[in-house]
Formats: sequence, C-alpha cells, structure tokens
Amino acid sequence: LEPLFEALEKERGLSSGSLSFAREFRGTGKKRAYLLNVAGKSSIWVVISKGKLVVVPEPSGKSTGSGSKHGGGNGSGSGGNGSGGNGGNKPGGGTGGGSPKPGREEDPGEDKV
Repeated sequence: LEPLFEALEKERGLSSGSLSFAREFRGTGKKRAYLLNVAGKSSIWVVISKGKLVVVPEPSGKSTGSGSKHGGGNGSGSGGNGSGGNGGNKPGGGTGGGSPKPGREEDPGEDKV
C-alpha cells in the first residue's frame, strides 16, 4: 500500500507522509478495502483500482486486521467493543421494546457471511 500513498496524498492535497495504514481491512481479493489514517483528519477507506488507491465509503461487513469486530472501530463507535455493544451500531436495529436476545442471535450469523 505504501508505494501508492504519494499519489493519493497529491490527489487529495495532503502533505507528504500524512497517510498511514491503520492495520484494518475488510473484504477479500480485488474487493478488499483498507483503512488509512490521515494525519490531523478522519480516517478513510480505500481500495486498489487500476494500480492506484481510490477512496470509498466505509464498507459493511466483518473487519479484519486490528481485532475489532464491526464498523465504528475508527472512533465513531468505540463503545461498541464492550459486551452487547455491537447492536447499537445497527441503524433501525431496535423497534422500541423487548429483550436484546434476538439481536445478539443475529450477530454471529452475520459474521459468518
């Protein structure tokens, strides 16, 4: 990845050396997305397309690399790493009542996909 940083830094008007790999990625093969830290700014997700890095929205699905299980590992949902906290990251997950057990049963199934 690092050899491709310079071109992306120029494209986005960033200073040289401002990008670094956050050691987190999602997906496999050509669809693999990588999380990059940007000095002084929010992290960005990129994919490699035609030999260069292309910025993409945060991919859904299981993350790999840094040990975090779901999205929000870049600070937006840091509380999600606790027990049962993952359900809070799902939009529309709760319908206002009931026990949290159904939501917890869904999570392991999603991780297998």
